Amino acid sequence: MNILITDDEAPARTRLRMLLNELGEHDVIEASSVKDAIQKMSEARVDVILLDIKMPLLDGFDLVSLLPEPKPAIVFVTAYDEHAVKAFDVEAIDYLTKPVRKERLLQALARVGGRKVARGRYLARITAERANALHVLDVDSCAVFHADDKLVYVRHQGAKYRIGSSLDELEAKLDPEAFFRPHRNCIVHLGHVASIR
Repeated sequence: MNILITDDEAPARTRLRMLLNELGEHDVIEASSVKDAIQKMSEARVDVILLDIKMPLLDGFDLVSLLPEPKPAIVFVTAYDEHAVKAFDVEAIDYLTKPVRKERLLQALARVGGRKVARGRYLARITAERANALHVLDVDSCAVFHADDKLVYVRHQGAKYRIGSSLDELEAKLDPEAFFRPHRNCIVHLGHVASIR
């Protein structure tokens, strides 16, 4: 894979490059800012960006918003864990906290390799609210999305969560081979269907 490390701190970039060298043969590019990253991406194909969040002037989320389609896979690498929910809202593949362990980096790269990075890729995770807390759920574990009195809920492993998207927005992002909309008020995961009456 062609990997772009974007971090304003040189020691952090050096550590990631060393770990990547230990994990296999990857073409690694480094950028010290969002502007630098955009420049590097105009010069070479990038499959995945290992992206810091807090950087001077423009941060990691700014870079994601500026990326053209099809976007590379995004793996956030940060010292702060409070941005995880927002990271998955922008469809990041993974969220690593510093100092990065080799095992976690390997896991993140495996997720990138197992997921097609292309325009129109389907939603893999979704944020949902339950008991005044936000949760990140794997979409494949969601049995049904349903609308009730202008609110949308999801059933996940027997629990009910509220989500902010409409069913129309969700339907456009879900894999049509896995999800079916039998009624205007619900979308079901076919893998969770046991019987039909």
